[in-house]
Amino acid sequence: MVVAVSVFIASFLLYANVSFGIIFDSTMIQNLAETNSGEVLSYLNVSVILFLLVACALPLIFITRLTLRDSLLKRVKIILFLNVVAALTIVLIGASFL
Repeated sequence: MVVAVSVFIASFLLYANVSFGIIFDSTMIQNLAETNSGEVLSYLNVSVILFLLVACALPLIFITRLTLRDSLLKRVKIILFLNVVAALTIVLIGASFL
């Protein structure tokens, strides 16, 4: 589940970077938090959906088809958990500067 959310967020950020030249920093995260649904829906179009299908759905299909040994799976889960904790810590630190 964590991998799926991470891949989706990375795909969305990649689309925004490629299409609009947006570089995400603390100000952009604040702008995202202040955005209403009408603004979000105005950017939703066929190109976004196709991009997310290619950049998000295909990697997730590939990832779900992988078979890992139990020891490797355990290490991957620990690393993913630590990455999520680190990412949340970075977001909290960044939010404290807003």
